[in-house]
Amino acid sequence: MGKTQTIISTIAVVILLVVTLSISEGIFKETDVTKSVGKTCEVVAGALAEHDTLHSLDATRDALYGTVSVRGATISALLMAVVAAGVVAISNDLDLDMESKYEKNAYLLSGNPRAFVSGIVFRLCVSGAMLSMLIAGVLVAGPMNAAGIAKHGGDVDKTFDCDGLGRTALERSSDLSAVFILSFVSAAAIGLMSYSVKYDAKASA
Repeated sequence: MGKTQTIISTIAVVILLVVTLSISEGIFKETDVTKSVGKTCEVVAGALAEHDTLHSLDATRDALYGTVSVRGATISALLMAVVAAGVVAISNDLDLDMESKYEKNAYLLSGNPRAFVSGIVFRLCVSGAMLSMLIAGVLVAGPMNAAGIAKHGGDVDKTFDCDGLGRTALERSSDLSAVFILSFVSAAAIGLMSYSVKYDAKASA
């Protein structure tokens, strides 16, 4: 089976997922949710009170790096996309349309059972990767909305040196928006990868 379209789409998916993960990981300097977020460069005039701001930052960090988080969803999607690509690479044939049949009184599939099983594994991995990135988009939507509201309170606090404190409030808002968009773009790219595999299989028939 030819794999030109598959290779191109797989590379695009991996790049998108790595970029999404990289942006997400760089939003906070401290990504361990069991530790204090520490001092950060926040927005001031008309913004949230300090306690509410810290609570908002903790909630954002938990959505990004917690047990159920953007980090976990993106890494899961990356692993499943790689497994799906691996299945395509090692399989000479994939039953993507579930066309194998059971003969009368038979317990095993006729035709090519290996292609049938490979097709199932591929579909499960692709579906799981797409779902993971949709979950990542949902998880980052709340923090993105909160950051968007907070950043309208004023300029970044310049009363202390922000060097070494990680991203500013405005930069964090932009990063969250980027992760939100990239999550859904990545889900679409994974779907395109699935279509590309099907296209290559049909073009090679």
